[in-house]
Amino acid sequence: MVKLTGLEKRYPRELSGGQRQRVAIARALVVEPELLLLDEPLSNLDAKLRHELRAEIKRLQKEVGVTTIFVTHDQEEALSMSDRVVVMNQGKIEQIGTPTEIYQNPQSEFVFQFIGKSNRFEGLVKTVEDNHTDIQIDEGWVIRTQKENIIGKDRIFHTHDAVNLYIRPELVSIKSVGQNLGVPEKEIVQQRAVIKQMNYLGSQWEIEVSINGVHHLQVIGPEIENSWSIGTEVSVEWKTSDIRLTKR
Repeated sequence: MVKLTGLEKRYPRELSGGQRQRVAIARALVVEPELLLLDEPLSNLDAKLRHELRAEIKRLQKEVGVTTIFVTHDQEEALSMSDRVVVMNQGKIEQIGTPTEIYQNPQSEFVFQFIGKSNRFEGLVKTVEDNHTDIQIDEGWVIRTQKENIIGKDRIFHTHDAVNLYIRPELVSIKSVGQNLGVPEKEIVQQRAVIKQMNYLGSQWEIEVSINGVHHLQVIGPEIENSWSIGTEVSVEWKTSDIRLTKR
């Protein structure tokens, strides 16, 4: 089951790190436990082997059918392997939900920041209406948010409250100046920015831009323009519905 056929007569010192982990899992499963606890089982392995064993553990768990608690600080592991995720902070449960719920609908600022990457802007509440709140980021830059954008227990805002505004890097669109998303203007945030850093990650690009020379924004996307380089002026846009807002 753990794919170690032919290695039965080897000693542990003669096995690789991944093979030793497979032996440990076999030892745990052979007693037919009602509950299997895996505490950071992949933390000492290299990235490729960690990815392979992640798939193997998931396959084994489904094959054996044993309830498994997988303890990890790796957000990708938590999201990719779990039926349910429990996010804990200083020994207390912050949120329990499916991977999709945890990532897309975090119930606290801690969960939003801990699971996945995020960009943060600090601002002040300018006006509060029945169905929306205007946030002053800079002089001349006001972002309108909806009530459903608020995360956390404190959902009542007042004028001049200090707030944090978050947006996921993969939800930010970066275009050459003059292009747009084709979304109604009132439903997007759009700003000019300057490229500060460009990192090629194989399947995607990770780009850091500066807005007004003050705010730094990370953008993750599959494609870039050939003409772009560090110092190029671009346009960054994101939907207002993708914003998350908390009180500072």
